[in-house]
Amino acid sequence: MKTKHSHLLDRPEWAEIPRHMRNTAELYLLHGVRPGNFLEAVLENDLAGAVGRADHYNRGALAAWVDWCFWCLPSRAWGSREAVANWRGLEGGSDA
Repeated sequence: MKTKHSHLLDRPEWAEIPRHMRNTAELYLLHGVRPGNFLEAVLENDLAGAVGRADHYNRGALAAWVDWCFWCLPSRAWGSREAVANWRGLEGGSDA
């Protein structure tokens, strides 16, 4: 279903993140659904935590995850534990 934020899902950065993680990333972006430990560490800008929690697909895609955060997420949706805790998603009332 297309939403007013669907253009963000068409960005090339989506193709670079592991396929098995795309739904989780979309749910976080649009609805603020808390991700698993790996993606939460990425979003919180916790490199050591992300590396320690990554499967082999995500470990190889860490640079792609950073690109995705930078280009697809509003700045207030990532970068610190507080930002992640407060994010409600684009469809949940947060603006782009």
